[in-house]
Amino acid sequence: MSSSFKEITDLLSWMGSPKRNKIQLNALNTSDCELLKISNKQTLALTIDTISDEIDVGLYKTAETIGWMTATSSLSDLTAVGANPLGLLLSTNWKNQTELAFKKEFMNGFHQALKLSKTFLIGGDNGASKAPVFSSVGVGMIDGTPLTRKGLKPGDHIALISAKDLLGIGPALGFKLLLNSSSSDIREEMYRPVPPLLKIQKIKKYLTAAIDTSDGIMTSLYTLSKLNNVSFQLRLDPQLFHEKALAFCRQENLPISSLAFGEHGDYQVLCGIKPKYLNVVKKNIKGLKLLGLAQGPKLGHKMYNKDDRLVDVNIGLSQGYDMRDLYQIRDAFEHMVRECRRLNLN
Repeated sequence: MSSSFKEITDLLSWMGSPKRNKIQLNALNTSDCELLKISNKQTLALTIDTISDEIDVGLYKTAETIGWMTATSSLSDLTAVGANPLGLLLSTNWKNQTELAFKKEFMNGFHQALKLSKTFLIGGDNGASKAPVFSSVGVGMIDGTPLTRKGLKPGDHIALISAKDLLGIGPALGFKLLLNSSSSDIREEMYRPVPPLLKIQKIKKYLTAAIDTSDGIMTSLYTLSKLNNVSFQLRLDPQLFHEKALAFCRQENLPISSLAFGEHGDYQVLCGIKPKYLNVVKKNIKGLKLLGLAQGPKLGHKMYNKDDRLVDVNIGLSQGYDMRDLYQIRDAFEHMVRECRRLNLN
């Protein structure tokens, strides 16, 4: 998953500088997975993700969602580097006295996500704790050159690739919690993201950089901009988003653009495409969603608003907030909505 630069700074403050394995290819925060060069032709991809805060704040309420997302969080990271999953390891720490029915529903969601990505549960660990904590370790192999977050150049097209056309459901579900909304347009059981594994493997040689959108579109763009020293010119067409997400925004009087700024993402892959390969990618990827272009850093981030006018936009609106604290998440949300309205964004 993506990490904010505040998280990286906090991490470095206590982690120090551990000795690196000489076959590791990626540096900190430059890839969705840890990449170990096994041979001239193959790279081992490893990742770990945890579901806990989402349960604590009430974002994920059903055991099926929790199980599904425990698997998907790691499968999405493997997807973003172009890996073929070998399987997942699962660590379950159940809240004391969790009912058997809940555990079975969790595993049903976990296995459904694995089935859609055609991979396997290969082992893990089980225990109990005061609060539920679920982690998955993804293991995959990459043939050829891995995708990383670095490599984006000015002039590259910026696009989203997804397996299911559900863009906007993830952030809308998060907004529903923050607003304490009773909207029937967005329901938890709609949130079943599927990483576009086969699509990325098919066209990875045409991509210059990639990152998953687990933390939302704008946070992912912000990470790419910092790592590659570029800015972006963006156009957020409302037709990019699922009709249910659009209906939710209308009901709650939210700018549609807020769906792109939301920190709870839909697990697509955000990528850069060289201009000369754009038509090839379009032919291979049905439903490719183009967001704009990368450009030089001095031009700054720009976005077309409702008047079709390019305006300066801060794509790092959530940076500086602690996204593990519900009060700060609400502050970040309110700040984002005000900015979208001030700029007259869709």
